[in-house]
Order: sequence, then structure tokens, then C-alpha cells
Amino acid sequence: MRPSSKRLNRTGTSATFWTWATHYIDSNGNIIAEHLNQRAIGIDLEELRRKDQSILVAGGAEKVAGIAGALRGKYANVLITDLFTAKYLLEQE
Repeated sequence: MRPSSKRLNRTGTSATFWTWATHYIDSNGNIIAEHLNQRAIGIDLEELRRKDQSILVAGGAEKVAGIAGALRGKYANVLITDLFTAKYLLEQE
């Protein structure tokens, strides 16, 4: 998961966003740029929420907001990350 600022202007939003399972979400887990999401090839985010295990493997300061968005949106229920990222996420809640 990485910030996709190069595509920022095409989404019509001024916020940084992340790609998650080929979908675009903000740091709150809200789907943005629906016109791009409709063209995504991959699992639907609603279907991903219903999975018994949805594992997110990510870490680093540049990915914290995207990780938080995926967790807030309930797109992942297992997180594998580094110590810095884990501590930062826990402090934000």
C-alpha cells in the first residue's frame, strides 16, 4: 500500500489516498474515486470485509495513514507490521 499522489488529480480529491486491493481509500477507510474503483480488477472491498481472515502486511512511517484507513474500514483483521508502525497506530486510537 502506498500513497498515490501521482494520480491525485485524476480522483478529484485533494487528500492523499492509498490503493488497497486495487481500490482507492482515504485514511478513514472510505472509498474515494468511485469511477476508478469501478475499473478495479480484484476482490471487492465489501467481500474482503466478510472474509474470516484478511491479512495486511505493511509498515513504515509513509504508510501509517493508509494502514489506519484499511483497519478503520475493516478491510483487514490481521496486521503484520514493524514495531514503530504498531506503536504509532495504537497511540492514534
